[in-house]
Amino acid sequence: MARAERLPEAALHERVDGEWSFVETLRHLVFAMDVWIGRMIRGEPRPFHRLGLPPEFYPADGAAEIGIDLEARPSLEEVMAVRADRMAQVRAHTGDVRPRDLEP
Repeated sequence: MARAERLPEAALHERVDGEWSFVETLRHLVFAMDVWIGRMIRGEPRPFHRLGLPPEFYPADGAAEIGIDLEARPSLEEVMAVRADRMAQVRAHTGDVRPRDLEP
């Protein structure tokens, strides 16, 4: 992250060989945490942050329906703030899990 913060903003949004940019990758991690913690664990009706990024096969109209802005071009700082919040949610949840909670 420290290295990425030193890059020019344009480089953070640049795709290489058809792969997601650095910012897009972080946005996807936000989406994944929203699926896991927000939807699956907490059962929230609208768990998705607008800056999350679903997989590319996810339909654009479906993304809009769940509140995701596929056209957003957030800064690294914006995405890092959302990701930090989601990481705190994951830590809070996993901090409460005991081995017996994982047994079938």
